[in-house]
Amino acid sequence: MTDSFRIPKPSKHRTGQAVGRLNGKDHYLGRYGRAQAKANYETLIARWLAQGRNLPDPEAGLTVNDILLADDRFAEAYYKPTDKVSTEVVCIRDALRIVKALYGRTPAAAFLLRRQGDAGNNEARSTSTPSRS
Repeated sequence: MTDSFRIPKPSKHRTGQAVGRLNGKDHYLGRYGRAQAKANYETLIARWLAQGRNLPDPEAGLTVNDILLADDRFAEAYYKPTDKVSTEVVCIRDALRIVKALYGRTPAAAFLLRRQGDAGNNEARSTSTPSRS
C-alpha cells in the first residue's frame, strides 16, 4: 500500500497528549489513550477524508463551497412542497455547480470582496461623465 492511501495514526506527544499529523500540521487530540482523544481523532480523520485529504485553514473561515452547500440546503427545503425535486432546485444546483467549479475552495471573504470590487468598478465606469474636448 502506498503512502497516498495511508491514514495517519495518532502518536503520543512528550506532553502526554495524543497528536495526529495531517498535511504537515499537528492536531492535538487530548490525553493519549483516553476515549475522548480517540473520538477527537475519528472526527478529525472523518473531516480530513471528507475534504479530499485536506483540512480547511481555520483562520481562513468559510469557503465558497460552505456557502454553496448552505444555499443548496436552503433551496431544497424552501422549494420542496412535494416529494419530487422541483425544477427550481435543479436550476439552482446547475448554477451552483458552475460557481463551485470556478471558486469552490476560495475563502468566502476574499470572494465577496472581489465581487464587490468588480461591481464598484462597473459603477464607476457607468456613472463617469464623458470628457469634453
